[in-house]
This record gives sequence, C-alpha cells and structure tokens, in this order.
Amino acid sequence: SFLPMLSLGSIFIMYVINVLYSVLYSTLPGKWIDYVVYLCMFLCTFPMAAVLRRWARTKAAIHHRMVHFRVEECSCSCGEDRPLVYGNIALLMRAIQAVGNKATDEDARDAFNELVRQCLPSALIASVGRFGI
Repeated sequence: SFLPMLSLGSIFIMYVINVLYSVLYSTLPGKWIDYVVYLCMFLCTFPMAAVLRRWARTKAAIHHRMVHFRVEECSCSCGEDRPLVYGNIALLMRAIQAVGNKATDEDARDAFNELVRQCLPSALIASVGRFGI
C-alpha cells in the first residue's frame, strides 16, 4: 500500500537527517550545521515529490480506466471462462433488475459497463481517500 511506503520513507529521511546532524555537529562550526541540514531537507523534497507525483499519476490512470471500463476489454486468465463470466454478469444484471428478463446478454454487459463506470470511481476515492494516502 502507498501509505506505509510514504510513512516509512519519511521516517527514514528524517532518521538520515538526524544522523547527519549528529555527525556534523561534532565536525563543523555551529552555524554551518543548520545550513547543511536545511540543504539536506531541501534536497530530500525532490525524491518525495517524485513519489507523490507517481502515485497521483497512477491514481489518475486507474480512474481513467474505470471511467472508460468495458468488460469485453478485460483480460481473462482462462479464455474458455469468458462465456461463463459473461453469463454470470447477465444473470447478476437481471437479478438486480438493471435490465429486463428478456434483455440479451449484450444488453446486460452494456448495463454492467455503465454500472461500473458510475459506481467504481467514487468507490475508489472512498477506499483510498481523496488525496490517495
């Protein structure tokens, strides 16, 4: 998950900065220690920004895939199972009365695609939080 990676990364960065501060405290004059530590903190913001940017792009890509979801484009580990999956989708859509009992399996898949497009993006935001952490 992203949150443990972010938390542990932040703790590690602060640990390295504190170790650096302790080592430099004994070797450099007092005024320079603060400058070096601030420089290290500044330089550590770039990797952290890269991690946060990557997560934001990943989250945007997931949202884009869900908004344009089509069950026909999904991969199936066993190709022979695809008719069974489509049949179960049609059965589910008829059971929740998203389509009529006389609707074709294709109509049921279209209704399923629309249901996923409407419900899944908000479910993702609810599960990972608005900011994704």
